[in-house]
Amino acid sequence: PTKSVKRNISRGDIDRVEGKKKLMELTAYTAYNCDKSENDPAFGVTASGKKVKEWRTIASGKCFSFGTRVYIPYFKDYPNQGIFVVEDRGGAIDNDNLDIYMSSLSEAKKFGRQTLEVYILD
Repeated sequence: PTKSVKRNISRGDIDRVEGKKKLMELTAYTAYNCDKSENDPAFGVTASGKKVKEWRTIASGKCFSFGTRVYIPYFKDYPNQGIFVVEDRGGAIDNDNLDIYMSSLSEAKKFGRQTLEVYILD
């Protein structure tokens, strides 16, 4: 079954993340960082088969299965309230890194590389 992104973090979610907080290195990517052209039918399709979506899609190493929800407090004031879903993989992503999909290349470059606190929700 497909897991959906929650719109609000509940007190129960925060209670459940005790011990699951990690510092991770985060970078951003766009569909243009991939090896497919815009004319390719697979352009913007993740390793899980889903279409990339801003404020939802993240790529991780194989330590997190597809569908794992991750809360990143840095993004708590963004449209997703900081909750992302692992939907993609990347050749250069190891288990201490996450790559956040952004639709804008300039926004992805502006975000750069940051070490941030993350919570693994499920």
